[in-house]
Amino acid sequence: RHAPIHAFGSSHGRSRIFRTAYFEHPSYVPLLQRALVLWKELRDKSGEGEELLKMTGALMIGQRSDLEAGSGFLGGVMRSIRAHGLSYELLGGQQIAARWPGTLVLAPEEVALYEEDAGVLVPEACIQAHLDIAQQHGAILCFHEPLKSWRQQEHESGDKVPVFVLETESGKVHRTRKLVLAVGGWAPKVFGAEVLKKVDLTLERRVLHWLDPKQNTAGDIDEGKPGDAATRTKDGFDKLPIYIWEPRGASEFYGFPRQEGSPGGIKVAVHDRQGSQPNALLRTPEELRARKEGGLRRRAGRTGHAGDEQAFSSNEDGEGCDATGGSEEDSEEVAEMRRLLSGRVPSLASGRHVASVECIYTFTPSEHFLVDWHPAHARGKDVLLVSPCSGHGFKFCSAIGEMCADMIATGASPLHVSELFSIEAHEKNQCALPSELR
Repeated sequence: RHAPIHAFGSSHGRSRIFRTAYFEHPSYVPLLQRALVLWKELRDKSGEGEELLKMTGALMIGQRSDLEAGSGFLGGVMRSIRAHGLSYELLGGQQIAARWPGTLVLAPEEVALYEEDAGVLVPEACIQAHLDIAQQHGAILCFHEPLKSWRQQEHESGDKVPVFVLETESGKVHRTRKLVLAVGGWAPKVFGAEVLKKVDLTLERRVLHWLDPKQNTAGDIDEGKPGDAATRTKDGFDKLPIYIWEPRGASEFYGFPRQEGSPGGIKVAVHDRQGSQPNALLRTPEELRARKEGGLRRRAGRTGHAGDEQAFSSNEDGEGCDATGGSEEDSEEVAEMRRLLSGRVPSLASGRHVASVECIYTFTPSEHFLVDWHPAHARGKDVLLVSPCSGHGFKFCSAIGEMCADMIATGASPLHVSELFSIEAHEKNQCALPSELR
């Protein structure tokens, strides 16, 4: 449908978290460990180095009481640590302030679990490296061919192997014996009603923000002298691990260290489900594109040009990650982000707004991935449905790709976590969703 690097899905925005001590479920950990091996191999083969993957460590921040009770966010992290013998450190607010000054401020009742096997993936670089290597091995890449329909072709006389026909909106037809449908936010439409009856997939719009840290007591951070508070804060954000923070009574959010290049500033975002918030729910990914284009037109009408919407990560087709920068006019989402950061990451809470970018989360009710055979074609294992989604999938895609290749080639994969990823598991774990999420 689009060129490889575009802003209408979940694989843009200059950074994605990689972490191993997984609070979502201990069964993800072996898949993550394999993914890290494959990411490092891709980094070495592509020659991208830290442009593709930078190991920073991770801080998982939450309530001391949850850690002690084995519940909540930190309880989930510790379950994975113990199940797989992962190394970690337990840090308090003073230790964090000493290691990364001027950055994170923990409340007395909060603690952090630190792990080393974590870092930052650059999704645009990862995607391009995968495409380059696939092409080197004979893959034929087709872009700007939106899928119109797919179906199984009627068997011809004597042909016992099914053939699947894919028709694009331009009228092109592709035929294949095996089919992998990994279509992101288009999954509800492409997977079909039979699947949606078993797994209720919903789309949510999310906003990522970049803020420039400010040290109020020492002037703007870029004006600091060596050794003063502003310089220490800059150094702190340069060396900061990625972090996920679950405050008591507030939304879970996450953040990154400073990255070189556009758009500048430091990235933060809310992770919790936002289905009850205005403009959060989407019926199709096309709605997001319409909203983006509408925003550009409105802004151009107010200013006489659309200069604030600069693509800070674009491709030859101009389909980039459009950053709504500069003005915070009418941006309740930026204000909400500041409220979450206030008292926790104060130099960002009071910092200059650099940019905001929209993306799409595709949710399953359990928030676990969906990777399974299409129910209508399960016996022959011919059509594989792939939705590693719910806002935590990108870090897995190196290993998910290997898993899918194994499944298509042999019918199974040792990496597949059937108790989480199968349609049967989703049917058992199906959550009752509020009507506004359906």
